[in-house]
Amino acid sequence: MRIFTNRPKLNTMPVRGVGKAWATKLSTTSRVAPRYAYFSGASGNYVSTGDSSALRITGDLELRVRAAPNDYTPTAIQALIAKDGVGPGTRSYVLYIDTDGTLVYGWSVLGTILITKSSTSAVGVADGNIKWLRVVHDVDNGAVGNDVKFYTADDNTNYVQLGSTVTTAGTTSIAETSAIATLGSAGAGVDNRFAGRIYEAEIYSGTTRVASWDANLTVVGALQSVGRHGEIWTVSGEAYIGT
Repeated sequence: MRIFTNRPKLNTMPVRGVGKAWATKLSTTSRVAPRYAYFSGASGNYVSTGDSSALRITGDLELRVRAAPNDYTPTAIQALIAKDGVGPGTRSYVLYIDTDGTLVYGWSVLGTILITKSSTSAVGVADGNIKWLRVVHDVDNGAVGNDVKFYTADDNTNYVQLGSTVTTAGTTSIAETSAIATLGSAGAGVDNRFAGRIYEAEIYSGTTRVASWDANLTVVGALQSVGRHGEIWTVSGEAYIGT
């Protein structure tokens, strides 16, 4: 954590945005805490970026999310990051946290039915704690199979594998669909709604990062930000940027 000395007093005021959403307007450029998107778990609350060729990943995939769920063992499965629509042929990939505290990764080969794999261990931290949560999918492990590995970390560098590698017989692929990418839900705010804070998220094609969202890059007083790869991210519903 960065520590600031002789820092000015921080004042905040709500600024109305699109619909019922809110953003936080800061009266100083000094930042004493990281920003985040807060999700209540209500329908229609999510952060999204539009479909693009970069997000239509059909091979090896990696998803990373820095999050603080209100409950690491929620009463219903919750989506952290997804490219998983609601219409036929719009399902690609998604990372969830399950009711038993494990991480669940899902992908679709044809865009219809998800194949899901769970971590063999629970995340196992106190509710509300911040963690980097990560899944890596090797669609062809070189041994006529595909591997899913889960990880956790306190930063975005020193990851520890969560449980064992989940290997499935047969190589696989991921459906190339037109779904938008979302944080805090699947199905554009409709399904598997998340309750808690999300600070950052990254999507990789193989080992190349192709999209990233960082709450600290959200324009003060606005509900949109530009990701590090030029993608536009939008806060929807009553989700809001806080500090």
